[in-house]
Amino acid sequence: MTAIEMDLHLIKNPILSDLSALGNLTSIGRTLDIQECHALHNLEGLNQLSAIGLDCSIKKNQSLQNLEGFDQLTTIGRDLFVFDNDSLVDLQGLDMLTELGAYLTISRNDNLETLHGLENLTHLENNAEISYNTRLGDLAGLANIQGIEGNLNVSYNPLLINLSGLDSLSQVKGTLTIAGNAEMTSLDGAGKLTSLGGLTVVDNPALTSLSGLGDLSQLPYGLAVLDNQGLLDMSGLERLQTAGSLSIAGNSQLGNQAGLDSLYNVTGPVSIYDNIALENLSGLEALTHIGGGLYLAGNSQLSSLSGLQQLQHIDDFLMIEDNPELSTLEALDSLQSLGGNLVIRNNQSLSDCAAYGICQYLLDPQGIVSVQNNEAGCHDEQEIAAACGIVSAGDVDFSPGIRLFPNPAVEQVVLTSESLPTGPVVLRVYDALGKEVLRQQLQGNIDRFEERVDISGLPAGLYFWRVEASGALLGEGKVVVY
Repeated sequence: MTAIEMDLHLIKNPILSDLSALGNLTSIGRTLDIQECHALHNLEGLNQLSAIGLDCSIKKNQSLQNLEGFDQLTTIGRDLFVFDNDSLVDLQGLDMLTELGAYLTISRNDNLETLHGLENLTHLENNAEISYNTRLGDLAGLANIQGIEGNLNVSYNPLLINLSGLDSLSQVKGTLTIAGNAEMTSLDGAGKLTSLGGLTVVDNPALTSLSGLGDLSQLPYGLAVLDNQGLLDMSGLERLQTAGSLSIAGNSQLGNQAGLDSLYNVTGPVSIYDNIALENLSGLEALTHIGGGLYLAGNSQLSSLSGLQQLQHIDDFLMIEDNPELSTLEALDSLQSLGGNLVIRNNQSLSDCAAYGICQYLLDPQGIVSVQNNEAGCHDEQEIAAACGIVSAGDVDFSPGIRLFPNPAVEQVVLTSESLPTGPVVLRVYDALGKEVLRQQLQGNIDRFEERVDISGLPAGLYFWRVEASGALLGEGKVVVY
């Protein structure tokens, strides 16, 4: 017999010790499944097999030490699973394999020390998972793989200290997940990796930085860095400019976001929470836009939002809660738009919420406003409004005799008064930093006054206006320009 058109299943044959009866077999049309054949030490007998049409599954063979016998195997049409083989030391025998159509899974092989045997693979068409191999010391058998079309998951291999063995890898179209590798101290070994869909780094307690990857400029599927107890900063990602999302949580020694210095745009949500050593958000100085919401919570040492001074747009909610040392939101002075709910609560030291971006939002809220259990000055929405100089919703006119409308305004406003003193009167407009950006001379008279003022040259934002005559203040207020 040289060919099997369908499947070959060798399952639960406890006394099967060799496969010599299959010595003429050259191809299997669908699946080869060798499972729970505990007397097999290798795969000798399959030495003529060159192609498997779909899947090859080698599972739970307690005595299997290597894959010798696959000497001529060049093609697996879909998936290769090597799973839970307690005595397997390496993958020798797969040395001729050049084509794998879909998934590569090497998992729960307790004595596997190396991936040697996979050196002729240069490209993977779907996901790859290397996980729960308790004695695996490196990824050297993957040294010639240049690209992976799906995800790469390297997780819970307790002896891996880095990514050594991924020397040729330049692209992973999906997400690279590095999780639960107890001894991993760096991501060295993947220095050619310059194109990556997403990056997830979770529960690697010895990892101190993210250095070792190539010059990544974008992560469209997002960046998640979670529960890495030794991580000090985000160094290693200095070239990153855009990300689909950003989640940084549970990193108990993380002091700042240094390493994200070039990140200017996150197209989805940003979540930074439960980082107990985080004092500020330095490292995010380039960030100008968040396409989702911004969630800041449970950072017990966070005292300011320094690092967000350039942030201009949050397309969804802003939620700041349970940060007991946070005292001010002044870093949000550049915020021009907030598209969803505003929640500020349970920040026991927070007394200064009257940042420009917050004040502008309260003039025209785009969602629910919930402010509670903060320090005096920011205890509730009314205290913030008072600090912003907002008397009540929509009320921006501090002098009942003088009005400036419409508010918000586009291109022009109208200044009216029942009367102005005869003689020269001046309207002054200031930006949020107190810089005078517009001055217009008016001619007062005792009758009803009305004059149109061109504001088309002003960028969108919140502005303060004053009307004066001979140095005396006649009226003042605020106006939002769209």
